[in-house]
Amino acid sequence: MDKDYKPIPIDPIKDRLPYVISSLPFGSGHWLTYFIDQHKDFAESSLMYRHQFKDHGPIKHCQAPHEIRHDGTEYHIHPTITASMKATLVRNIEFKKIALLENNFGPYVKNTRKKYLELKKINPKLKMIVSMDVIHQRIDLAKTYQKDISAEKSDIRWKDWQEEFGADVFRIDINKILDCNIEHYFDLVDFLETEPHAEWKRRVEEYREHIDV
Repeated sequence: MDKDYKPIPIDPIKDRLPYVISSLPFGSGHWLTYFIDQHKDFAESSLMYRHQFKDHGPIKHCQAPHEIRHDGTEYHIHPTITASMKATLVRNIEFKKIALLENNFGPYVKNTRKKYLELKKINPKLKMIVSMDVIHQRIDLAKTYQKDISAEKSDIRWKDWQEEFGADVFRIDINKILDCNIEHYFDLVDFLETEPHAEWKRRVEEYREHIDV
């Protein structure tokens, strides 16, 4: 390769159709970002597994391929997406859509919705996916990190999201996805305006096995 060659950075907020995911602790936002990104016309990002919260024992988790980090409109994507052979985290460099994780605030925080509104000024087509449910087997652990977590409060916060974003926001239920609930999965596919992935159940089963759920 020409040593003077420079990869071209891609701004998925401005140049593509981003689906930004916000998740509660133990709502598997990292894996959901990867899972969504495997569908047709998406970037088909790779996935990195890791361990998390070792003070409670080795809890298997994963790292989102791409996270959006921002303060208002001063955002950046970590890691940078480039149009080059070295863009190993993006297998489909011609992607039209991409899943990005906003991993700093979460869907309970009003400021998160404010930041999304600012991003929609940059790209009005931007969509949001909120994971406001926690994996059933990890609810007690989740409560140690977010004291006010409850199904009732999640429903209240979800109404706030609906009022602000209407049809541009989708509430994904991690437990239904992990149970391979086909109706809920098809609702997600409709929101993504894509096609069902032929191996979606296998990807779910692999993740369940990895995290011992």
